[in-house]
Amino acid sequence: MEDFIHKVNSLLPPESLRSVDITEYSPHKVEEYLDALGWESNEDLESNGWDHDFWVTYTKGDYKLMFTGSWYYRKNTLVLEG
Repeated sequence: MEDFIHKVNSLLPPESLRSVDITEYSPHKVEEYLDALGWESNEDLESNGWDHDFWVTYTKGDYKLMFTGSWYYRKNTLVLEG
C-alpha cells in the first residue's frame, strides 16, 4: 500500500502530476486503498462496451480523482481532475 500512497500523493501539490499508471492494482484494491486513505465516491463504477472501459470519481476536500481503465487492455490510471 505504501507504493500506492506515493502514487496518489504524486498527483497532489507540490508534485501535481496529471495522471499515474496503477495497472498493477486491481479495481477492487484501488477502491479499498482509496477508501482507507479517506477518498470518497458516491457513484458506482461505470463501464461500457466490449472492452469494458470503466471510470469512477473520488473526492477528498477540494481534490477530485478519476479512477479509469480498461479490463480488456489491462490498463488502470488515476487522473487528477480540475
